[in-house]
Amino acid sequence: MDQQKIGQFIAERRRERGLTQAQLAEALGVTDKSVSKWERGVCLPDASNYQPLCEALGMTISEFFAGERIASPADPAIAEAAAVSLAETSDARRRKYRRIIAALIAAGILLLAGLIFAMRQTVRDPFAFKDHIEQSETFNTQLPLFRMLAGRKTPFLYDFSFKQDLEWLSFTLREYHDGELVNETAVGGVEIGWGRDPKTKKPVTGSVALLLDMQAGQLTVSVCNASGGVSSWDAAFEPLPSDQPIDYYPQLGGSVIEEAREIQLVGFAYDTDSSGLSAVPADSAAVRYDMQAMDYCFTFSCCFESGSD
Repeated sequence: MDQQKIGQFIAERRRERGLTQAQLAEALGVTDKSVSKWERGVCLPDASNYQPLCEALGMTISEFFAGERIASPADPAIAEAAAVSLAETSDARRRKYRRIIAALIAAGILLLAGLIFAMRQTVRDPFAFKDHIEQSETFNTQLPLFRMLAGRKTPFLYDFSFKQDLEWLSFTLREYHDGELVNETAVGGVEIGWGRDPKTKKPVTGSVALLLDMQAGQLTVSVCNASGGVSSWDAAFEPLPSDQPIDYYPQLGGSVIEEAREIQLVGFAYDTDSSGLSAVPADSAAVRYDMQAMDYCFTFSCCFESGSD
């Protein structure tokens, strides 16, 4: 398939119809820059625009893929096969871009949280409490912004602060089907004793950001230290059926940090006998047991430890 040839054919048909790039773009609901890229062979239109573009320029799908007028109609099956092939290629490229964008969004959210957290430190003492991890105040006040940045993914943001001699933070993803543990994945781990000064006793602080897509079965977790350093990992899990009702709630309001104590950050469960996906209190062992016995259960936890061994 010759993108240059197709682009030249689009330009020829547009001029023959007496349309400007802006007019064609308006008719298709895209920008004139997109039309310009098509005509220069930089890229092809999205598969959803094939039929509207052909109708606007008075050509067939077969002629679009051929990049020229065809005297006799081509076999419809050939044109359909070409459209399906190109759509699959386009979908794969979009999935790759989404993964890159997800990592950039997670880093951007963490950097924004770090800047706001640093400004708060200058006006009040944030260390007059126990070692803990909690839902970020930044997340609560800037929730619309974070949701806009995350797109269809659901963001969660937590801040932690501790004075204990802890050096390692790890994450674990678990899935339960009908009460059976079917997947337990160590997602990642990072050293967290950043620049601890035993003389000042100043706590180690940082943030944890999650981007969760239950329908696609994708998760990105990032850890940011107070100086702006970021570590990120991706994990995959079995997605929920797309026809199931999805509702997300941060599960952790706040929890005391203790060495080697696992802290559940997010937990969801689905049961066909209930109204849909439900949120579960992070620190309720009884409710968590009931949740694991449902048709589907997903949990994501963190653990602070004294070392990586």
